[in-house]
Amino acid sequence: MDSFQSDTIFLQGEFLSSEQKILICSSMKTLRDENKLKVLKFWGRISGIVNDYYLLQGFTSDCFRNVKYFYRYVPRETSFDFIRDSDVAQTAIPHSHDLIDWVRLPRVEPEALRLLDDCTSLFTGIPSHVFTFMSPLDQQEVRLKEEDRLTAAVVVINNEMSIIPRSAFLIGSYNQTMKNKMFKGLPFDKSADQNSYVHFEDLRGSKVMFPLLDSTNTIETDFPPAWKLQHEQEGQVAVVRSQLWPGLTFHHQVDSPVYGWTYFGDGRRNWDICYMI
Repeated sequence: MDSFQSDTIFLQGEFLSSEQKILICSSMKTLRDENKLKVLKFWGRISGIVNDYYLLQGFTSDCFRNVKYFYRYVPRETSFDFIRDSDVAQTAIPHSHDLIDWVRLPRVEPEALRLLDDCTSLFTGIPSHVFTFMSPLDQQEVRLKEEDRLTAAVVVINNEMSIIPRSAFLIGSYNQTMKNKMFKGLPFDKSADQNSYVHFEDLRGSKVMFPLLDSTNTIETDFPPAWKLQHEQEGQVAVVRSQLWPGLTFHHQVDSPVYGWTYFGDGRRNWDICYMI
């Protein structure tokens, strides 16, 4: 899952401009070397009212250990009249228009994870912004810093929604999770079956070489049903879209080891999914 494997990451209708892609790619090598990362990939974009957050994900030798996230916020390309005189717009802090200098996301806070789904406002795009809202649990006023909320959203989306084809990864020596170099891709018929895709998070802690090869815990068994699968580009690419986190799109090039996913959304879970089934 390299940083930009193919243009299929843009199939969901959202895309990065050529300039954005060049800027991100040019900054990733330096960032990867500075942090001694083996892999650094483009994770996605979370949209805000004033600015959008662009996010990268990296790790060293294991996909589950010492995972690091980096973000950069830039002004939205689309402006909305209703925010021009708003408090959020007036408190916007200075920002850079480039996608070169990245900031590491802080460690996820348990309190932010607990409050994530209770905070239903749009992201502002201002890391220092503080959301104030009533906790539905005890009807007490709570506060949540946007940067902490951003970290929680990225971690939860990554843990719940990152998926891979069956047998695409294996457990190596010292229980390290790594890509299976023998994986040649799914044929067309299997790529059209939701039972051919499994949750990447399920690899965590496994002790066997191919922990998901015979697993019955596929995305087909998710409840509520959270995925839509279809083929695009004349059947050459299988595209799996999340309904639980709209904007997350997985792609797999049929009969090839090329696959990956990106997220282009507002960072909020779709609680109406039960009414969509």
